[in-house]
Amino acid sequence: DKAYAPSFVLNCLSATVASVVDSKLVKEHVAAVTPSADYKWDNDFGNAWLKTGYAGSGQYKLREWRANEAVVLERNDNYNGEKAKLAR
Repeated sequence: DKAYAPSFVLNCLSATVASVVDSKLVKEHVAAVTPSADYKWDNDFGNAWLKTGYAGSGQYKLREWRANEAVVLERNDNYNGEKAKLAR
């Protein structure tokens, strides 16, 4: 075991999780994996698909994503709540 930097601990404690995903959609994209000593489950819980797939909810949806470069969101017209004021 190693000691963690106080700033790391504070960042972890102050972080909020703000994602809600459609579990039914994610389950349709679950990939089988071989269990091992490091990973005891037989599937990836949809993580491989979620790297590029979209299963979220909210006012905006992902239009474009380039790792370490840009994220472009656009209005999600299927959202039940208040409509987003910006189209993109």
